[in-house]
Amino acid sequence: FENEVYVNFAEEGTYIVELFDNSGRMLNQASIAVTAGEVVNIPVEGEAGIYFIKVRGEAGLLKVMKVIKK
Repeated sequence: FENEVYVNFAEEGTYIVELFDNSGRMLNQASIAVTAGEVVNIPVEGEAGIYFIKVRGEAGLLKVMKVIKK
């Protein structure tokens, strides 16, 4: 990807999306309310490299995604 990542949410709810760089430093955190099947774009500013996106729901950590910015 170049500037943003798209995340598809299977279930309706409120989620916390966190963006980390490769060294584990949190770059951004957002709380979003989505409907089932909604696709949300997550902007990633910064240099090319490896980033991690964590998605948290009411039950805790749901998913960790490793993405590579070109």
